[in-house]
Amino acid sequence: MLGLTATFSPEVMKRFGEIVSEEYRALGLTTALFPQVDIGTDPRWFRYNYTLGEDPNLAVDLAKAYTEGLQTDTITEVENGWGYKSVNAMVKHWPGTGACGEGGRDGHYNFGKYAVFPNHNFAIHTRPFLEGALSLDGPTHCASALMPDYSVCVGVEPTGVAPGFSPTFIDKMLRTDNHFDGVVSTDWCITHNVEGMKHGGKPWGVEDKSVVEHHYLALMAGCDQFGGNNEKIPL
Repeated sequence: MLGLTATFSPEVMKRFGEIVSEEYRALGLTTALFPQVDIGTDPRWFRYNYTLGEDPNLAVDLAKAYTEGLQTDTITEVENGWGYKSVNAMVKHWPGTGACGEGGRDGHYNFGKYAVFPNHNFAIHTRPFLEGALSLDGPTHCASALMPDYSVCVGVEPTGVAPGFSPTFIDKMLRTDNHFDGVVSTDWCITHNVEGMKHGGKPWGVEDKSVVEHHYLALMAGCDQFGGNNEKIPL
């Protein structure tokens, strides 16, 4: 993604999305777990190379272009820009705070569970979503799916929970304020229990709750789908 960003070309990004959609559909895949549209504000983050760089305006344009390329099919169109070559874009990591981990650490691990905004720049990170992937110029109009981030957004989320458990970020900001009616899938394994310092469960902000409660809280926040989770019993 960072290499494509270095082209400074929405046209190239859109064409790349079109090629990806053709390859995915040839394999029978209809949803992509990308694009990742986090703005690259901290190069210490180990997923920095998947960001759209540091420029919010460029990130908006590229997020829009990639999503358009994946979803819009004017060749075998069935309805509203969707056709047999369309692929659902699951844009991540809402609200764009993946690169904001304290000290450059990563939210996959409990030592990186907090996202911080020393310059009070939280709103900038939402732009590739609200002005980009969720505001398309083409006939599909909007990314069909979103994936919330792992990290607890310090000073922004009032209850101190990660976005996948946050009615503020999902039900209010996405559903109510911005009228998003697509799929919201949690990031991987947020309903699992914590496994020490391992790459295990990531229920940040609700570590003291049970697995059943993790499922319930994610559903009540507005999530539709559990990423990395095939367990039906807790539901």
